Amino acid sequence: TGAENAILDGFTVTRGWASEGAGMYGANNVVNCMFLENTAYGPGGGGMYIENESPVMSNCIFQGNTALDPSGFYGCAAGGGIYCVGSFPVIVNCTFHSNAALSAGGGLHANTGLYYYSLPTVVNCIFWDNAAQESPEIYEASGSVRYSCIQGGYPGEGNIAVSPLFSDFS
Repeated sequence: TGAENAILDGFTVTRGWASEGAGMYGANNVVNCMFLENTAYGPGGGGMYIENESPVMSNCIFQGNTALDPSGFYGCAAGGGIYCVGSFPVIVNCTFHSNAALSAGGGLHANTGLYYYSLPTVVNCIFWDNAAQESPEIYEASGSVRYSCIQGGYPGEGNIAVSPLFSDFS
């Protein structure tokens, strides 16, 4: 008990491998964390899989995460960065870059099914160079997406589609 208010702060999660939530399965509050090169080989959530929760994520980076379904068993692989099921996450000041999903939502996938509806709130985030067959940056975010930089554009107050001019320091 007491974990309801736990905060994961300052961690880097890299090269995880799981059917869902390869970087992290479930979340309370996550700040200043990086989810890099994690792979979900099932329904989704290369970087993070969130189900029936309302976490706050701020100042996080989701980069190079993938959602695959090599066997075709699940019929989809969505949310390379984050996959939400029946959840209401608040995502602030986060960057989603170079994530990929086989089907939809390379950056963020919010499930909108009848029983598992998700309504994320996304504020001041960057979604750039993510890949998927459908909606490569954000899929079905019926919640609020505002003041964010989203490649290809996205409806919402203050959203822009201008390159964030990432630098390569390597």
